[in-house]
Amino acid sequence: DLPVNQDAHDAPQASEPPRDREAALRWTGDNAAVADSLWRLFMEQLPGHRQRLYEAFARADRIKLREEVHVLLGSASCCGAPILKRSIETLQRSLHADHSAELELPMGDVLAAIDQLLELDREQTNVMNGA
Repeated sequence: DLPVNQDAHDAPQASEPPRDREAALRWTGDNAAVADSLWRLFMEQLPGHRQRLYEAFARADRIKLREEVHVLLGSASCCGAPILKRSIETLQRSLHADHSAELELPMGDVLAAIDQLLELDREQTNVMNGA
């Protein structure tokens, strides 16, 4: 896997949760059922997004990478995933500035943020299932 950026301004704050349900509620006009449905759909689709991002990066397919970044940024924004959103924004800035040599660290941060969300989802699913 790719390295994770250790810059203080880009690193997630220890106190910052990977999910901000309040942000999702703001996006949905305080409709908890819609916010929760969007979150579930987001989590179901996240492994596929991760795979497509990684494949596009590995193939140096900047067009596909930009497409995936755009979709994932919208999803992270409306579903309330602030750490992922911020890391995607950093990657998107590097893509738009055409800083090909500087994509590895932001890409590593995006993958790490996705992995963090997937682990959180696994833990919550285990708790709900009594495991």
